[in-house]
Formats: sequence, C-alpha cells, structure tokens
Amino acid sequence: MGAAVIAVAESVVQGVLIAVAAVVFAGVVTVAFRRTMVSFRYWFGWLAVAGVLLAAGVILAALPDDVRLFGFGPLQIGGVLFLLVNLLIAVQLSISISGHQHQITSLAQDAAELRRRIERLEASVDGAVASDAAGDVPG
Repeated sequence: MGAAVIAVAESVVQGVLIAVAAVVFAGVVTVAFRRTMVSFRYWFGWLAVAGVLLAAGVILAALPDDVRLFGFGPLQIGGVLFLLVNLLIAVQLSISISGHQHQITSLAQDAAELRRRIERLEASVDGAVASDAAGDVPG
C-alpha cells in the first residue's frame, strides 16, 4: 500500500502559504501591540496588511492559474495590493515623523526660553545676595 498523492495546483499551494503567513504576521503584530511595543494605529495598519495578504492568499487559491487582470496573474495582483498597503503605511509613518519633528523643535525652543528665564532669575538672586553681603541690609 503506497501513499496517496494528491495533485494540487501551484496557485493553491501559494495561496495557502500566503494565508498562513498573513495569520502568523497578524499574531506577531498583535503580541507586539499587547506588549505596548506598537501603538494602536500602527497595529491596526499592520493588521490591514495582514488582511490584504490573507485576502490575496484566499483569492490566489480560489482562482485558476490562467486568470488575468490587466495582464497580471493572481499572485502578482496580491503582491501589488500588498505593496500599496505598505506604501500607505509608509506615508502614515512619514506624517507621524514630521509631526514628531515639529513637536521636538517646539519643545527645544521652549526649553531654551526656560533656561534663559532661569539664568536671569539666578542672576537677579545672585545680585540681591551680593548687595546684602555688601552691607545694604536695613537695620
């Protein structure tokens, strides 16, 4: 008795592997989120990437190999969708980094202004102490 061999289309195998990778990726990102290593909006964005991968895997497994859309096969369409979602996340990260850069600049300017105020106060206190030491104390 030999082992039965089941013929499975290459696109089905690829689709299942992509879907499994998407689920594993979603799990890893969720663990990172629960450990507060990733903020909610980035966790949600990476879950969207996992969702696109999962959908691409299911579509790839369901469609025959000869299906074409604008000259692209199912695996190529899934890759394009994956890249588009990642580009959207990259734009979001760029916007966040720009906002943080603006906040850092503003905080640095505020810190410099506070330092100047403290130095002026210290100078005025030192001047008052020096005048008291010189005998200008009312008596």
